[in-house]
Amino acid sequence: METARLMLETARAMRTYTTTQVAPLLDQERAKAERSVQNMEQVLDVQMPAALQKALPRLPAAKEQRILQITRQQLANSVHPQQNDETEPQFFPQSIPFYAQIVSVPADVALNHAAAAMKTVLIWLAGVFAGLYLIVNAIVFVFISKLVPAPAPQ
Repeated sequence: METARLMLETARAMRTYTTTQVAPLLDQERAKAERSVQNMEQVLDVQMPAALQKALPRLPAAKEQRILQITRQQLANSVHPQQNDETEPQFFPQSIPFYAQIVSVPADVALNHAAAAMKTVLIWLAGVFAGLYLIVNAIVFVFISKLVPAPAPQ
């Protein structure tokens, strides 16, 4: 029973470690990724169009200006649809830092170990009780045989 209890407490401790130590790290990584996406959107939506708009009048030929506008539009169209495709963040095990590990132990494994530990404990208890029974009977036999006098020979 002690082994089974120890195994269950170990599994509980691993789960607690995962939720208290690893989950905040994953949240930090997710927050960094979201900030990076926001920064990239800022660059693509605000800064790059402003820079292109500023550069547009400096181009001497109308053909170059048209090419620049088409390129800007193609770039904006190619970036934004990809960002809208991912509506929910995905979890990739590779994203967990090397110092963190998520451990999952199936319940059957713990139950099988607990049953084997219980069987071992019961066998040991039966052996101890049988040994004590024999020792107590031997001691009682010796004391009774000394207290009761042997029959006198006739």
